[in-house]
Amino acid sequence: ETPPDLGWTVTYRANGSFTLVLPTGPVEGFYEAANGVFSSRSPATERSDQGTYLLLSPTRLEMTGELGVSVWEKVE
Repeated sequence: ETPPDLGWTVTYRANGSFTLVLPTGPVEGFYEAANGVFSSRSPATERSDQGTYLLLSPTRLEMTGELGVSVWEKVE
């Protein structure tokens, strides 16, 4: 079952930084991902997460972390 679309967007950059845009505003942070495992942290919010990821297709990514399962769709 596909989780609901919450309208969140995230940009992962090659330098290990990310920006997550939520209805409440953007969250900046850093991530690492390799071999199906990820970790992320946001110094501004003092939050971190870790878990697993799975490429479902060339444009879909499933991540399982502290808040459960999320599926992300690549947009151009």
